[in-house]
Amino acid sequence: SGRVLVFDLKESRQTKSMSAFADFSSFGQEPAALAFDEFGRLFVGFGDAAKIQVFDLARGILLRTYDLADPVTALSYADGILYVAGGQEVRAVYLR
Repeated sequence: SGRVLVFDLKESRQTKSMSAFADFSSFGQEPAALAFDEFGRLFVGFGDAAKIQVFDLARGILLRTYDLADPVTALSYADGILYVAGGQEVRAVYLR
């Protein structure tokens, strides 16, 4: 499915509720990779579409889109750096 789902958890870590944060299926796209940062931003990688969209989870808005030269198959975030895997390499995108 081309949706990103958000779950609210109870203190017992059981699911309390679920909602669709974003639905990309109408655009014919499926998220291939996700990462979060300490500011509540969600990074969504779109595989062969070679792009990453950045969302503010609290406000539910798209902040920006990065168009890349290679597919995005995995994302990881640490210390202000977004690591993007795809194609033949892993790239570091410095966000600060």
